Amino acid sequence: MFFDANPATTAPFNPIFPVVGLITLSASIFFFRNVISKIDTSDAVGSKISQYQTAFIISAALLEGGALFNIVGFFLTHNAFFLLFAAVNFIFLVLKRPTKDKLISAVQLQYPDTEAL
Repeated sequence: MFFDANPATTAPFNPIFPVVGLITLSASIFFFRNVISKIDTSDAVGSKISQYQTAFIISAALLEGGALFNIVGFFLTHNAFFLLFAAVNFIFLVLKRPTKDKLISAVQLQYPDTEAL
């Protein structure tokens, strides 16, 4: 196992792994915001929560995909540089985990609905 960030000394396809990790991170943020912005404030609470779950699942799948892709890159090359990008995606996933406060602010729930959570 080694740590080398220089693409000239590693295999020619290796720069793909970090790029895919960063693209999936960006796509995760984009799709989460896109799905959340489409939630209608006049919908029922159950519908809002369902759409929030959908947004989170899409976001989590993209983050996990980027992390797993970089882990595969590590196993193929034994270059620990790819684990750095896998860790970034995983840490971002942990930070984005759904909580009651994040749900309330994202779908803009009001008092009677927040007590049922």
